[in-house]
Amino acid sequence: MEVCQRMLSDEEKEFQDRCRERRRQRIQVRRLASTGSMSSTSRTRKEKLPSVEEGKRIRTAPETSVMHTKTPYFSAYYGEGRGLTLRALAAAPPSESEDPEPVFGSMSVSGRARDMEDAITIQPSLCRPVINRRQPVHFLAVYDGHGGSHVSTLCKEKMHVFIEEELKRVICTSKSESAAGGIRSRQERLKRKQIATVMEGEEEWRRAMVRSFQRMDEMALTTCACGNLGKGCVCPSLELALGGSTAVVAVLTAHHIIVANCGDSRAVLCRGGRAVPLSHDHKPDRPDELQRIQAAGGRVINLDGPRVEGILAMSRAIGDRYLKPVVTAEPEISFTERDPEDECLIIASDGLWDVISSELACEMACECLREGHSDALATIDLNGSPQREEEGIGAMYPTKGLMATALLTRLALGRQSSDNISVIVVCQIMLNDDDDNDLQQKSRECRRVSSTGSKPSTSHTRKENQPGKLPCAVEPVIGCISVAGRAREMEDTVSVRTSLCRPDITRQQPVHFLAVYDGHGGPHAAELCKERMHVFLEEELMRVSGTESKKRKQNDAVELEDMWRTAMVRSFLRMDELALTTCVCGSVDDDCECRSLQVALTGTTAVVAVLTDQHIVVADCGDSRAVLCRGGSAVLVSHNQMPDRPDELRRIEAAGGRIIFQDRPRVEGILAMSRVIGDGYFKPAILTAVPEISFMERDPEDECLILATDGLWDTMSNQLACDMANECLKGGDREALAAIDPNAGPQIEDEGTNGALYPSRGVMAAKLLTRLALGPESFNNISVIVVDLKSS
Repeated sequence: MEVCQRMLSDEEKEFQDRCRERRRQRIQVRRLASTGSMSSTSRTRKEKLPSVEEGKRIRTAPETSVMHTKTPYFSAYYGEGRGLTLRALAAAPPSESEDPEPVFGSMSVSGRARDMEDAITIQPSLCRPVINRRQPVHFLAVYDGHGGSHVSTLCKEKMHVFIEEELKRVICTSKSESAAGGIRSRQERLKRKQIATVMEGEEEWRRAMVRSFQRMDEMALTTCACGNLGKGCVCPSLELALGGSTAVVAVLTAHHIIVANCGDSRAVLCRGGRAVPLSHDHKPDRPDELQRIQAAGGRVINLDGPRVEGILAMSRAIGDRYLKPVVTAEPEISFTERDPEDECLIIASDGLWDVISSELACEMACECLREGHSDALATIDLNGSPQREEEGIGAMYPTKGLMATALLTRLALGRQSSDNISVIVVCQIMLNDDDDNDLQQKSRECRRVSSTGSKPSTSHTRKENQPGKLPCAVEPVIGCISVAGRAREMEDTVSVRTSLCRPDITRQQPVHFLAVYDGHGGPHAAELCKERMHVFLEEELMRVSGTESKKRKQNDAVELEDMWRTAMVRSFLRMDELALTTCVCGSVDDDCECRSLQVALTGTTAVVAVLTDQHIVVADCGDSRAVLCRGGSAVLVSHNQMPDRPDELRRIEAAGGRIIFQDRPRVEGILAMSRVIGDGYFKPAILTAVPEISFMERDPEDECLILATDGLWDTMSNQLACDMANECLKGGDREALAAIDPNAGPQIEDEGTNGALYPSRGVMAAKLLTRLALGPESFNNISVIVVDLKSS
């Protein structure tokens, strides 16, 4: 009887508590609605509405825009919401005692894998535990499932719940310890408090993480794919026994980054431009893991790589009942103090890390984050084909973090990653001090100033403002860069001349000149082309324009394309003649005392692009290349003139030359291209400087034009280069021309403000492509020009 009364009293008390809590919730909802700062959100996990105390901390809630276009290829996630295509969190300015939320970008795609087994969870402000001085704790995790998506989905739904509960359990421990500390003297308590801040706090974090992973593993081992928690489930036991998942979990506070890792997913911190690993892959052949596996009675068998019992390619995982206890779910935990030099945090599954190094991933992410300001949290729907710019705001990537994740994902796909790819980029350092906030504000102001700074001045750009000329058309956004790479000498040159001239054949509209030259046998010929090619072309265009005017008076029809071809061919032949008669010392005299061999064996490729308001004209001589991105597809505008190309082979043999294979087809066993400027020993019969010319009308679907030497094209495909350049150009406003001056020698990133901050998207795209080319084994100079055709 007493037991019943006690049970009734407990139920009544619990009922009163629930009623009181509901009343508080109704009051809080009305209060938030009255200020207009709350918007509805959907979450898959079941959680209580905020209490009164939590409600006081809420400033704004996320706004969502749902657009479902699901196909099997892509799947995107934000936090706990499925199918959210775009989510932005515009947080109100935090109070002095409150830490601002970091900016996240996340993306998860199935890639070339048949099934989607990855999962991502992002929970900003998961809780405010006592161990963190009631400041918010931000939760991020990537799960890479195997044997099905059952375990990774379960981790996505429950892991953050377990961590939140374990952190709340730490509260009780902290209170009991503080109460026991009251018995000691004041000096002992102060000393204990100082030590506990550094040591015990870290140990509490570690224990909470370990307990959460253990609870997650227990649930994964007892939960069937159908959702049944009982062991008496009628589903085949094999589905449960062979399913598992990796887990890399990062918890961010204002002062620390705590990472728990189980498996081969990875977390990498970019600090001061360097990649700092916060987790280490659990591979079966890692010495300490191999020793642990063998001590537990397991074996590591090499079947398509080291595998536990010849099955699992990782030594720690959540789930995998058949491999317990050899495969453990105990995580390795890193506890890292945050630093002012911290730039971004990247968390990703092995679908990314298998094809991209940690250093390259950090470089790419930092390149994206250096541009402009960072907005609030946002993701994009990738359930289907890649977004086009005109399809909505989603295509413009509303945050730098999201653009960084998109670039990393696209690069992994371009490098033939065969696994699911899931990436989270945290791109905003949480700062507490006003000085740090002021410093960030000043840095953003400096970047805005540099982005609108003066353009590289040349003698040709002044012609735009001469009296009597027509108003200047909008100039394209151009980015260019030229680096020596791993080569011993720098033999490439780049030339950009906006508004070179206004000939009659373009109705006195400006002509923009772009060229890349790849020298060999020394930089002599390439430097000469950089100085003179645009001069010759300007003269020939003016001459052709005069001819057109005369023929028009005689009512003689003239094909515009033929006139462009004539001007281009004459310019290249004049350039070749100058290169053959000019010594490396600069003398044009045939009686020069320098050795003629220096001139005879020096040459260069040349790819020249001329942009008008209606056409793109490209002249190519050698193995440099121009590629146009039109409607998302790479269109080859020039064709490499290689000795084994059938038409070039016939021409060389008809001229009495030979193709000898020495590591590749070469003319007379020496030159790896069949057309070139210079190289007097092979002129005039075997080699020629006559360019191949393409004449294309501009199209509204034209997105960008890429000109580059073989140092780039030897390491990546045309399509991958276009995809990466487009991702950069979509990242924000398309500004006016602001490039590293290509007419002043190769630029190094830290040589100046303009070079380091990339005042235009074009410069950023060119630098990104260069960095990617340096990643693989590229031993040549790399020169790249990227033209944003949407801007002009």
